[in-house]
Amino acid sequence: MRVLVTIDLSEAHDTFCARARPVLDRLGATVDVLYAGRAPALPHVHGELMGVVDAARGQLQSAWEDQLVEALALLAPPERRGVPIVTFDKPPAEAIVERVVGRDLVLVGTHGRQGMARAWIGSVAERVVRTCPIPVLVLHGTLPPPEKPLSMLVSVDLVSPHPLADTAGVWADHFRAVADALFVHRKMPLVDTEDLPLGQTWSSTVKETLEENKRELATRTASWQAAVRGEMRAELGEPADTILAEAQKYGLIAVSTHGRTGVTRMWMGSVAERVARMSPVPVLVIPPKP
Repeated sequence: MRVLVTIDLSEAHDTFCARARPVLDRLGATVDVLYAGRAPALPHVHGELMGVVDAARGQLQSAWEDQLVEALALLAPPERRGVPIVTFDKPPAEAIVERVVGRDLVLVGTHGRQGMARAWIGSVAERVVRTCPIPVLVLHGTLPPPEKPLSMLVSVDLVSPHPLADTAGVWADHFRAVADALFVHRKMPLVDTEDLPLGQTWSSTVKETLEENKRELATRTASWQAAVRGEMRAELGEPADTILAEAQKYGLIAVSTHGRTGVTRMWMGSVAERVARMSPVPVLVIPPKP
């Protein structure tokens, strides 16, 4: 497995590397590191001054690459260290997404900004989650070392054709985790008992619906290996709220993104992005297949 780890050299990155290391050790991954920086703004120059500008740019890139090499040493043993990558000329999220070819996972941190600034500007992590064609791990906290057990919650949307249920079993195996599958059925409205079949109550209808959901979960996760299979669970509620309420019981959450864009996303968000933003534990976001 090959993982692209994004590093923010504008901040102290030792703490981030310390949190990322157990994740990469669990995966046994080869690690590439990327810093998507911005070269200082320079006046438009011509002739001999262009050589001076190019030399300064080269020195800056070399200094950043040296810092990335130091970060690699913190992230992985020598046999799993890949390449340092510095980019200059594109927004960070776009630069990251462009370089995922040949890699299996992107690991990003988040600064947890909130409010209207997030709605209009977004964070690099959220933009990567929204547009990346491969899975993204948003690193809140960290994971236990490989020798420790790990529990994983997989949020499955039974209404969607997204192949998360099947794919998440593979990732549970990669992370050496035992995974519970959860479907959150949006709250069912109360109905008049006269509208129900003879002998049924609202509560019995809900119970029957949730049991049917659990059977469907078992079908969708049939490909999971026995070693990673946990409980099949179905609950009533709002998906993001329910997942976040359950998060403290798990070490890792897996969700899917459907790639919606535009004003609806800005004002309403998606379950995946809300969970990725607010979860107290790492969140694995799996995109739809192309």
